[in-house]
Amino acid sequence: MPALFVTVGTSAIHNNRIGLAGPRTNEALLQAVAEFDADATKVKWEKGPYWRLFDQLFEAHIQAWRNPPDFFLDRSDVLSQRNYRTTSAELLSTYLMARTVPHLRDTSRVVLLASDTPAGIFAAELNRVVMQSDEYRARMGWANYQVRLEVVTDLDGKVTNSFREVRSLIASCAKEAGGGQVRINVTGGFKGFVATLGILAGKENYNLYYMHESLLQPFFIDSKAEQVVTRPAAHW
Repeated sequence: MPALFVTVGTSAIHNNRIGLAGPRTNEALLQAVAEFDADATKVKWEKGPYWRLFDQLFEAHIQAWRNPPDFFLDRSDVLSQRNYRTTSAELLSTYLMARTVPHLRDTSRVVLLASDTPAGIFAAELNRVVMQSDEYRARMGWANYQVRLEVVTDLDGKVTNSFREVRSLIASCAKEAGGGQVRINVTGGFKGFVATLGILAGKENYNLYYMHESLLQPFFIDSKAEQVVTRPAAHW
């Protein structure tokens, strides 16, 4: 069964409206995030003193996904786009892709591609647990899927990871998922890494999606065209 790869940035931590999907303000949450960002001693795979922040962010995201569907989908109201920032770009774009492209429901595994940094891994793990929650699964409407996190070795602002390593990682994860068309959602992550994935998609004939927070629907890049083009994913 096909796998969907999602590049992960840090919007799960840094979107400024996280925590505003419910009745409370998010001032204390934003302050806790600022303290997390300022801590140069935090390490990649250990939450350390930030377990409470992780739990608070998780609950804030879940609150957003407990809202009625028109919280994100009422396109007649500009508030729906403001509501996008109450959750992460990765969670929102994957959900909108699931709605826009019906046959994506055959996805058996979602693989979150995290940067090799403390904030990148923290955000990816946060996305992972929300994706596996009952609230998010209910909104997705996919019968079954697993979510796993893969850290791209040496992927930081310098983007020192090699093209070959990324290709090997994706091929290995896709094979474990049972094969099928590889699909990549390039919503988040370092710009250089996104460019690497674009080249890889063209060489390997992967389907590449893109969703920006200002858009109302995802687009995808057609690697089969003589020139790189974009069009609404609804036509795929």
